[in-house]
Amino acid sequence: VQLPLGLRLASIEPALANLWLYGLHKTLGMTAFALMTARLIWHLYTPPPAPLGGGWQATAAKAVHWTIYALMLAIPLSGWIGSSATGIDTVIFNRLTLPAIAPASEAWETGAFAFHNETQRTLGVAVTGRHFTGQDELQAGIQ
Repeated sequence: VQLPLGLRLASIEPALANLWLYGLHKTLGMTAFALMTARLIWHLYTPPPAPLGGGWQATAAKAVHWTIYALMLAIPLSGWIGSSATGIDTVIFNRLTLPAIAPASEAWETGAFAFHNETQRTLGVAVTGRHFTGQDELQAGIQ
């Protein structure tokens, strides 16, 4: 939902009639951020079992796993930074105003939203790449 919504928002001019779409995107993004933060904390306190195999594959799997966590946190955080840099309040759930975490600056806004776009593309490539290489089917066969 977030990716098509974000792509749509990038292609339209902000106006009062579509302002609610920006609020929806921010609300969903910050909800994902909160859930991922909770999941990460849970993961740190209750680590998963050791992998069945070992060697470089286990090391690579762990690195990819933590990279996905980092991307899932960086995407909404960079969106929040970009929204803060616009100088306009970041409102979620149509009620809560989040504090600004970046100065109102066109340079900050441009940089944060560029990072936001690239991290979501990177995550998308990682997830679809996993699907197209057959990793999902391989894992399903193991379970």
